[in-house]
Amino acid sequence: MASEKNKTVSHLPVHLKHEIRTQLTAILGYSELLLDNQQSENERARAINTIIRSGRQLQALINNVSDISGNEDKKIESKLIDFSEEMIHSHSYSNIVSGRILLAEDNQDIQELVSLYIKIAGAEVDIADNGQQALIMAQQQNYDLILMDMKMPVMSGLEAVTRLTEQACKVPVVALTANALEDVAEDCIKAGCRDSLTKPIDRRCFYQVLRKYLPASSEEIVPLRSSLLDDEPELLGLIKKYINKYPSMIKELKKTFEYADGSEFEMLLHDVKSTGGNYGFMLVTNLAIMIKNHLNNDNHFVIVSLLDELEGLHQRMLMAME
Repeated sequence: MASEKNKTVSHLPVHLKHEIRTQLTAILGYSELLLDNQQSENERARAINTIIRSGRQLQALINNVSDISGNEDKKIESKLIDFSEEMIHSHSYSNIVSGRILLAEDNQDIQELVSLYIKIAGAEVDIADNGQQALIMAQQQNYDLILMDMKMPVMSGLEAVTRLTEQACKVPVVALTANALEDVAEDCIKAGCRDSLTKPIDRRCFYQVLRKYLPASSEEIVPLRSSLLDDEPELLGLIKKYINKYPSMIKELKKTFEYADGSEFEMLLHDVKSTGGNYGFMLVTNLAIMIKNHLNNDNHFVIVSLLDELEGLHQRMLMAME
């Protein structure tokens, strides 16, 4: 039975495997980012649209596979995925490293996804659309790390890495590949890559690679300033009043949650969400939205952590007023 399954999978064309993994990278990656409380409303909407678009493309790919059939009546085994607390708290990767990264990737959705991963980690990123462009940028700019997709137009990532190696480039290169075969990873290493990451990208492995090659962040507390003050500095007094009453709002919110007063908690949470955005603190609003989503799914242990994060924002607000 196992050999038959392996035989069936092996008959999939290489390009089809690549396309499936590419769409899965976008779907899984953007789905995980929806759990990140640092995403704005526009970023969340873009993530959802990307998931839908990639899902439809993946569905079309699967529907077009006509050479894998005859197994409709066979039992398909499945495994439940254990979503650990670490996976739910995707924001735990924020500001872990610093540095400058060159990302060579031709797929726009993957470009945006990996760029978000990098920015959340605290690093800067430049993007190359193909291997030739990556080669030129690596020659002209100073980078701490290069992430290189292996299958790109104009010049493949493998050829670009080979040329960088021939030029004695000292910047570590990590291969991004949709092909999970061991010999492909070996080819990447032989060409000069230090490591390889397989698509769909495992976010924890991705950040482990960043930690390996980039300097650690100083993890300084970043002041949280109201966006309203950028255009309307005369609102400073009003913003200060909001900041002064903010701790009591969150204290009351946490109190109602501890006493399991559902209706009161949702009402106070709605007030926190609305007033946060009204006073120019969208991070407050985004956290409140996250809490509401987890409340609907009964993820109470996550809500406790998010409430603590809401409470901790007050210190950052005060720092911005100094």
